[in-house]
Amino acid sequence: MRFRHFTGAGPNLDQEISDWIQEGADIHFMSHSQLSDGTITVCFIYQEGFAAQERRLTSEHGLRESPPAKLRPEPIHVESEGVG
Repeated sequence: MRFRHFTGAGPNLDQEISDWIQEGADIHFMSHSQLSDGTITVCFIYQEGFAAQERRLTSEHGLRESPPAKLRPEPIHVESEGVG
C-alpha cells in the first residue's frame, strides 16, 4: 500500500487528482479536509497498478522508456516426415 496527498483549491486541484487517478491507482481509502482559507487536502491510500509502478520505478532510477523494438519474424523451417 502507498500513501499520496494533494493540497490546493479549485479546478487545478481537481484536475491534478483526476490525472493521477487516470495513471492507474487502485484506491482503497480517501479522506479530505478543508481549512478556513479554502485550502483542501485530499489523502489516498492506494495500491499501484502494474503499469503505474513501472512508470514510477523507471523515473526514480533515471531510466527512460524506449519504443518497442521492431523485430522481423524469422522464417520457420519444418521438416516433414513421411508417414507410412
